[in-house]
Amino acid sequence: MSSNIDHFKATNYTKEEIYIVRNIYVIFMLIWFIVIYTFKLFNTATLFLLFIPFILFIIAFINADYFTTDICDNTFQTTFIGIGLLLSIPMLTYMQKSDKDLTNITILLILSMIFILVTYYHIWIPDKYAYIWKHIKSCFETMAVTLFIYVLITYYLIHTNKLCQN
Repeated sequence: MSSNIDHFKATNYTKEEIYIVRNIYVIFMLIWFIVIYTFKLFNTATLFLLFIPFILFIIAFINADYFTTDICDNTFQTTFIGIGLLLSIPMLTYMQKSDKDLTNITILLILSMIFILVTYYHIWIPDKYAYIWKHIKSCFETMAVTLFIYVLITYYLIHTNKLCQN
């Protein structure tokens, strides 16, 4: 019976691993701020959405002391981010045909696709460092999903506004 319990025993992150994970989330908070600033994503209708990555990164930063290898393994086992990629390609084609004024939205959609595609790289590193790539992938996925939702909402708002003006 004790062997079953030992099988499910989680290994806590070391102080060094916690430090590295926290730095990853700080770096990605800065990257997210740069994306927002560069593309001037200060639309009041979608402002709440832009805070989601910050909130998730801060939660991960605060809870880094409680991360275990089991949580890491279970959290990063499967991903459905490929669905977003499949949806974005037809959307990109439709947006290019329907409206030439959507250059910024198109760029954001492409950036979202790039963030998704980066997560598909297989980086062969020793097991003891695998957690680093898993957290980096998580950050890229968080930003990609947020950008994708931003693009959908913004496109809908622009398209609805144009329909109302006609």
